Parts: sequence; structure tokens; C-alpha cells
Amino acid sequence: MIPKNSAIDRTCERLGISPIRRLGEKDSSWLCRDTDGKLFVLKTADRSQDPHTILRALRVLYTPFKYPIPLTAPGDSCLVYPWIEGERMDRIDPSEQERHFDGIIELAGRIQALLRSLHLVPFFEKSFSAGDDSGARESNGTFTGAEINFGCSPVLDQEIKKARRYEVAASYKWLNDGLSRWWDTIVKHGIWHEESMERFRKLLDASPAIHLPITGNNLTHGRFTPDHIILCPDGSLGVVSWRVDPRPRRYMQLSFLAWSLFHESRTGIYEKFSTLIPRFFARSFYLENLLVLNVCILEQGYYFASNGHSSDCLADEKFFSANRILSEGLYTLVANMP
Repeated sequence: MIPKNSAIDRTCERLGISPIRRLGEKDSSWLCRDTDGKLFVLKTADRSQDPHTILRALRVLYTPFKYPIPLTAPGDSCLVYPWIEGERMDRIDPSEQERHFDGIIELAGRIQALLRSLHLVPFFEKSFSAGDDSGARESNGTFTGAEINFGCSPVLDQEIKKARRYEVAASYKWLNDGLSRWWDTIVKHGIWHEESMERFRKLLDASPAIHLPITGNNLTHGRFTPDHIILCPDGSLGVVSWRVDPRPRRYMQLSFLAWSLFHESRTGIYEKFSTLIPRFFARSFYLENLLVLNVCILEQGYYFASNGHSSDCLADEKFFSANRILSEGLYTLVANMP
């Protein structure tokens, strides 16, 4: 039940929509319906990064996928957008899911290419709103903030370089903070041993290159996992739960893969995962891929172990498979890195 006079309640009343059911276990996301029967998603906005910012940017970047189109505005306490028809990727048949893996890997690459174009958004906005005073007023000041620096002008090279330095530092900080946060849970559940964690941390400290983009920036969709990807009725893909953050290179693809390890519904997890790894790895920078894959397995293993896995009959096999893959990766890294 939505509390009376809460931000969600006020937003529902203002937009003339009524909540039907929660989406997930928390009260922060709801499926709603208007008087015409149209469905909408209502979520409390992330206070650390207003989702309207990136979603309004996608509007002018000709995205090859479906995404939330907000009815609310930047600064609003809630995000409301029309329901995207389709099935969440984590809820479809596993064989059907695997059939779309190549498309998902391509989609991750396309999203990264779009995020490299964010600094152009103000110019696209300006050209679209030229001659339209109301549009100019609407777009004025939309794309600001330290978390996602869209840049101001191609000639302001120093501003863009400043943004890149911030992004590299933010990626490095996220990884170090994450390792500290994941450590005890990972060791407690036998996903990896203390000695291996310590050795892996030293390898990461000696590998700052994973935070450096080959081109553009290292911004990613920070929640690019099957529960946030939608297979639409026409066969296209949709992406929801947008949050843009700096992350190590190829984080999106490898995070998707690591999530799949801990949410597999059939036995033979290690064997299946081993066959998938080559599909998700880039052809170059193999050792960097291994480093980031291990990071993603540790992150997803932490979430899986922390969020209640007692009802999962394959939990022990997942922990064993993760341990084996992490250890094999570490062995290869130690043998090949200076």
C-alpha cells in the first residue's frame, strides 16, 4: 500500500494514474494504470543521479533499442514512463535467452558508443529547438552535473579532458570500494579464499589500464543485467533501470555474463559458463578481460550471497563454479602478467 501523501502518492494524483502492483520487493517501483487502461512504470528517482538526465539525452541520440521515455521532468522526485511491452530477459526460457546473447553483446557495444557521444547532446538539443522558444526553455540547463559530464563544446578540450580524468578516478574508486565491501561475504560463502582475494587485489593495483577507455569515455549502463533487459514482441530489445557510471573496460558485457552464472536454473553451470566466456570476451586485451571478468563475478557473487540464496538448490554448485573460474583466471593472470 502506498503511504498517503508520499512522493509516489502525490505523483499518481498529479498524473491521474493508479498503482496496480509493486515491481519487485521494495515499495520504490510500481506498475500503474490510467483511466484509459494504459500502463505506466513509476519509480522513485535515484537521488545520487537523476535518471531523467540520461533518458532525455537518449532521446536525441537515435537509439537502436527501446528505453523509458519519461513523462516526468528533471528534478521530480519520481520517474514515470509508459510500460515497455515484452518479457524480461531473465524470465524467458534459457535456450531462448542464449539465442539472444550475440545481440545483447552487440547492444552493449552500441550503448557504449552512444555514451561516448553524450558531449554532443547539447548541440543536438540546440539544433532541434532552434526557432522554438518553448523547446529552448525546456532544454536549457538539462544536461549538467558532475556525475555525467556531457561537455560544452568541442573546442573546450580541457573540460572534456577533466571529465575523462574524473571518470577514470571514479572507476578506480568504485573498484577499490567494491572489493572492500564484497570481501567478507565472498570469503564467508567460499566463493573465493582470503589469499586469492589478496593476490587478486595486488594484480588490480598493478593494472590501471582496465580503467582507461580505448576511445571516448568509460561510461556504462551500470545495471546491464538480464533483469533489466526486455525482449519486446517485435524481437527488438529494451533497456530499463538506467544509471550511467564509470566502470572498468568491458564491464557491461562481463557483468551480464557474471549475473547469468549466479542465476542459472540448470545444473552443469561450470561447463556452460566456460563455453560462454569466449563469446563475451573481446578478441584483444585478453588479460584485461580476465581481470574485469573476475571483478564482475565477485560483484555478482556478493549480491547473490547477500540477498538470500537459501531457497536456491543450485547455490553450492554456483559457489563452486565461481570459485573454479576465479581461480583459473587468477592462475592465467599470474602466469602471464609481469
